[in-house]
Amino acid sequence: MITMTRSPSPRATAIRREPSLVPVRPVLRAVNADAPGNVAAVVLHRSEEDAIERIVRLLAAASGSSAAYLVAGDGGRPRCVCAFGAEASDVESLTHLWQTTQSRQGLVTLVDLPDTQGRAHRAPTTRAHAAFFAGIKVRSPDHAQPGMVCIFDPIPHALGATARQHLFDAHALIEEELLLRRQADHDPLTGLLNRRAMEERMAREWRRATRSAGSLCVLAIDLDHFKAFNDSHGHLEGDAALRAVGDAMLRAFKRPADLVARIGGDEFLVCLPQTTAEDAERLANSLREQVLGALAQCKNQLSVSIGLATLADVSQHEGGSLDVLAAADAALYEAKDRGRNQVVRSRQFDLIRPTPTGEPAHPRH
Repeated sequence: MITMTRSPSPRATAIRREPSLVPVRPVLRAVNADAPGNVAAVVLHRSEEDAIERIVRLLAAASGSSAAYLVAGDGGRPRCVCAFGAEASDVESLTHLWQTTQSRQGLVTLVDLPDTQGRAHRAPTTRAHAAFFAGIKVRSPDHAQPGMVCIFDPIPHALGATARQHLFDAHALIEEELLLRRQADHDPLTGLLNRRAMEERMAREWRRATRSAGSLCVLAIDLDHFKAFNDSHGHLEGDAALRAVGDAMLRAFKRPADLVARIGGDEFLVCLPQTTAEDAERLANSLREQVLGALAQCKNQLSVSIGLATLADVSQHEGGSLDVLAAADAALYEAKDRGRNQVVRSRQFDLIRPTPTGEPAHPRH
């Protein structure tokens, strides 16, 4: 952890020649790392936040200013992923600056900013709002995650050439990290999560549901007769069918908290936090119909079998997430045995009822 006093040494000032040096403090978090995915429009995951924190920490230390990384949240308000060298009130003031700069491209620099009551920020002791701001928008690989890396100060000053270069370097490093993380976590054929990423995020959802007495639903999905189809029509047609299934699944499960993965071959997995068994069964049947429609363009009609299992209150279960996975998988094989192209719901956990004080399941439409 980097620590500095409020008054930088003359030697440090002489070397860096920055107009304003703000002490770098430990990271300030706006949300819990295990918060549910529907807290914000987009949620960074633990491994991504760790890497971005390191970049932003270095930016704050190198530039001598406070530094933060923001992503879009609900209602257009930004969510602070991390901030260094800043008070909570400083980060709150970035909300207005975020909205002001969203229509601008490239580097945005704002100096001598008024606060929300119109008072100029010229007093060195004033820390209620940022008086200097410089930020660059961050593009996500799928263009669905607007973000911004920025530096800011309570004292207005010009953006120095060195700090400007540090800001551009941090911007490039964050975009590269997001791209590498997406490539590591996603199946290149369908764009869905891969097995490793699904296991990591399901484990986090299980911990969160245990703390909040929440529910967790798992759908195990398998294409019917896919191997015969692949052998008869070739791998290109098989890949097209898998992409069609992946697209249908992304359309069917739109909540930020929903986890959708291809775990191997023609096997898919869906994890739905805070979803009732009834809603999950309805969604599964809707997905089956959507997949049939998406596969209608294939040379041979394919279908899909789905097994689902729901645990209404994770905190009451002494086992782990593998138990719910096993129940969903058993329901999938039952769907296969019944003739395929159908949804089967496991009744293994029906005796577990939601805790009255637990987190309510979100309604699905």
